[in-house]
Amino acid sequence: MRVNFSKRKHGNELLEILLTSSGYTTANFLQQHLHISRRSLFYLINKVNDELDQHAEFPITNVKKLGYYLPTDTIKFLHKMTEKETSSKIMTNNAKQRQLLIAFSILNTSGCSLADLTYQFNISKNTVIRDIKVLHSQLALYHLQITNTESGKIITGSPTAVRKWVYDHATQLKTLIEQTRRATIKPTTTTRLNSLKE
Repeated sequence: MRVNFSKRKHGNELLEILLTSSGYTTANFLQQHLHISRRSLFYLINKVNDELDQHAEFPITNVKKLGYYLPTDTIKFLHKMTEKETSSKIMTNNAKQRQLLIAFSILNTSGCSLADLTYQFNISKNTVIRDIKVLHSQLALYHLQITNTESGKIITGSPTAVRKWVYDHATQLKTLIEQTRRATIKPTTTTRLNSLKE
């Protein structure tokens, strides 16, 4: 299970170990697997517990001579959080399809940052940069371009050019959007797609 809750270095790894453990986990085991000192481990546990407390969740608990564990309610919280995060990401292994969705995603926002795109498509920053370079040349064929603004990247060009690009890719986009059904591409997107075709 991939956890993305803690902002602390090794915080998510710590939670993953405790989540996959069938019982108590000793401090020695945690130290060895996280490759940190005992002092760093105790510091990390305290900081992760502070983060859990901010969400009103029970902390990582220690039972003397047995080890550490996560309370049931905290396990449920982390599972729900992970499921929610996964469902909000667009998963595609096909670069061309991903690039098409990236262009459409930018088109449907008033500004989209690299961080937004890396999170949304679950890819690295370098992959996003490569995809945008490809999109620059593809969009240029429609006299459209990706422009940087204070609020993020936008696609600029005439409304007619935008309509033409959407129309040419409408069938493929509709299929991809229906497949993903993700929160990051808003439910109104398909409606907008149909209105742009008209």
